[in-house]
Amino acid sequence: MSALTLRIDPVASPTRAAAAVAALASLPESFRRTDDAGDVVVIDGADGWAGRATAAARSGARALLVLDPGPAADADLAELADAG
Repeated sequence: MSALTLRIDPVASPTRAAAAVAALASLPESFRRTDDAGDVVVIDGADGWAGRATAAARSGARALLVLDPGPAADADLAELADAG
């Protein structure tokens, strides 16, 4: 089994990034950190998270983990849903 690549949103605080890594470590998968697109992308839920999540989805992310998402505009959420 090959490891899935994991990219952490550069906006994520060190505390949130560490929490995401700890949560993913509890799963029965292997993850390898990358600065590229990533199979799994961890997005900080701060302002603009929906746009960053949409960009990650369009770049080929297979899964998104949004940490503590704040409010997002309906149009941004619709765009994220359309990105697949």
